[in-house]
Amino acid sequence: MITWLLSGCAVSLALSLIIIYCPTVFERSRSAEKFYKTVACIFLALSFVEMFLPDLWSWRFCDAEDMLKELHDPAFSLVRLLSSSLIAVIPVSYLYPKKNLMRFSGFFGVLSFVFDFIYAETYINNAINAQSFPFGDLFKSFFIDPVFRISFFLILETLKLFLALSIFKRRREELAFSGIWDAVKFILISIPLLIVNIQPQFFGQFFGTFTDIEISSLNFADIIWLISIPIQVAVYTLIFRKRSEEDKNVLLSLLSLSLCFQFTAFFRSAGLVTIARLPFQLCNFGCYLIVAAVITKCRKFGVFAASINVIGALLAVIVCSTPGECGLFYTYNMHYILEHNGIIVVSLLLLTLNVITPLKLSDAKTVFWGYNIYYFSVFIIGTAFNTVSRITNNDYFSCNYLFMFDKDAAVEVLPFIGKLFDMKVTLWNFAEFSIVQLVVYFVFLAMCMAMFSLFLLIFRQRSKADI
Repeated sequence: MITWLLSGCAVSLALSLIIIYCPTVFERSRSAEKFYKTVACIFLALSFVEMFLPDLWSWRFCDAEDMLKELHDPAFSLVRLLSSSLIAVIPVSYLYPKKNLMRFSGFFGVLSFVFDFIYAETYINNAINAQSFPFGDLFKSFFIDPVFRISFFLILETLKLFLALSIFKRRREELAFSGIWDAVKFILISIPLLIVNIQPQFFGQFFGTFTDIEISSLNFADIIWLISIPIQVAVYTLIFRKRSEEDKNVLLSLLSLSLCFQFTAFFRSAGLVTIARLPFQLCNFGCYLIVAAVITKCRKFGVFAASINVIGALLAVIVCSTPGECGLFYTYNMHYILEHNGIIVVSLLLLTLNVITPLKLSDAKTVFWGYNIYYFSVFIIGTAFNTVSRITNNDYFSCNYLFMFDKDAAVEVLPFIGKLFDMKVTLWNFAEFSIVQLVVYFVFLAMCMAMFSLFLLIFRQRSKADI
């Protein structure tokens, strides 16, 4: 394995240097910029695919504390953190070539390549000894095959090095620091922000291990989390509200991509990808919708995210259904916190940074129809899957989208709601419909319209004051 990895490292370095530093007609052509952006998008796409591949390091350690201690390596954890941050930073630096962003991609891209190969054997061992297989036994032998994982690792590392070195080649004058303080300031500002916003959800368990701090509904940790959310939005808004549109796009692109990765990466630590884990839940669905809203600048996506996804995420923060016995830094807890926190913060920033124009009364139609399309979509999908689950007696198809299909889960949060599940009708001894689904429809709709009305009032007043 060592021979394979060393040979791959040499080939990656040679290929990157040859392609970048050999003078070509292509480098001077107009197609060069499109080519580099395409390579950056390929790197992003392959990194996204990697999040579905088995990885022991990302496994949820709750009842396996001894194994966690055995795997515990702070240096390797930091290497993984740096590598994870570059998944978002490198592509965004090619879309928006800001100086500090390119500095991070260039300097830390090369550094990450070096450290990744130093720890390459650990990477591969974690891959082939993984305990979590998102697709069950399907393709299991292929996903943990050393040849496949080494090949995939080398392809990603080659792309990373190529993109990092190309920044040095094409933007060397912009990357130069004016002095020592300029370099120190870049490091002190950039790295903490990236660690906070782009950390893998399984990073905390290797540093916080099993802390005695627990998080549950409205306990001390949950209240601190609730208080921190508006503070995060306020800080970002104060820093970026007078910055250029490009700066705002950089911030939102990094945060939204990180949010998308937080949800997607959980598949390889959550075990089998069942129907219940598909992104049809309001918060899961929001992870991808927010990325689409940021990239396309689609006003309707932004309004939906701010008025509807925020409601779902806010309720999740208040209810906070996490396994408290595993401690705050348990992988699932960090996933729960980072995902819902990101949905609320990024959605609100779309409004506070005026990325979508101030709200209008006519946007109420977007909220109403958007909610109806979402509700009836998950209602039909959820009913179909739960019917299959009941007929086949197979829990793989069981799901609880919008929390209106699973009585036991609902009763844990709201004990009195159990009676509503019992009030049901069966259609042709096939599909079951309960009164709770009707209640969920009207209650959520009322909450979404109320949230929109609040935002309409706030942003209309602010817009008039600015005039």
